[in-house]
Amino acid sequence: MVFDIFIKSTGQDLLCFQELQKDIKIYSNLGGKVYVSVPKQDYELFQNVISEDFILLTDQEIIISWNYSGKYYSDNWYMQQALKLLISRYIENEYYLILDSNTLITRRFDENDFYLNGLVKYNIGNENGDDLNFEYSTAAFLGLQSYKAVGFNNVNQVFNTANVRQLLKHIESLVDEPVADNLITSCLPNHEKCPPPWTEFHLYGIFSKELSPVQHHAYSRDNQIAHFKYTGRDAILKFINDIQASKPLFIKFWKSRRLDVADIPDKEYLQLISELKSSFQ
Repeated sequence: MVFDIFIKSTGQDLLCFQELQKDIKIYSNLGGKVYVSVPKQDYELFQNVISEDFILLTDQEIIISWNYSGKYYSDNWYMQQALKLLISRYIENEYYLILDSNTLITRRFDENDFYLNGLVKYNIGNENGDDLNFEYSTAAFLGLQSYKAVGFNNVNQVFNTANVRQLLKHIESLVDEPVADNLITSCLPNHEKCPPPWTEFHLYGIFSKELSPVQHHAYSRDNQIAHFKYTGRDAILKFINDIQASKPLFIKFWKSRRLDVADIPDKEYLQLISELKSSFQ
């Protein structure tokens, strides 16, 4: 099977995206295309730096392709989730890998790195309390009366394209409105469903495991991603020591030290990336 890649980005993450783009060019041996979606106002910014073999789209053209009837658009966390599902209309290959802009890649990889027992891995084992709450509320959103959480990982997963389209049809069958309207309405400030009772990875994971007529995935605790938030020299030295043992394929590196403070300055961020990469190369 051939995998595409989808990256949802924004002008604020341009530097992170450029580092990810470098890594994809160096390390990815996936056979498919790379799609990048950004807000319309950031399109020209990305057009100036994006690789000529990547496909650049605007968020707005993706949601319009689903006959979205409203006018609301905001580049928030909830909109990003909806776009990771709605991009399935553009994907040409059977599977697509979703990568956040602040992802670092540690080694060469291809489709074989995502298989387990002949099926594509979907990673589980996330015991974060907030994510487990989202998993239960997502199951209710999908119409499941009883459900036992498995802890779907909520970042950088592989979706089966046809299965995403079936999921969207299922959501549309539950409500009396087009699926894009339903998902995007969930993003509205002060809406009765805001924050939405679902996340994209829980929607897909639960639908695949509980409702899909076809088994596309093997559910794996062999997590391929490590998370890093910089809080000082001790943190990065400990993290480097940890990844020497776990050898993750991806590192999700937040450019903010914490959510309540300013981003790491660009020069310092690039220095930290260089230090991390030198530890696994």
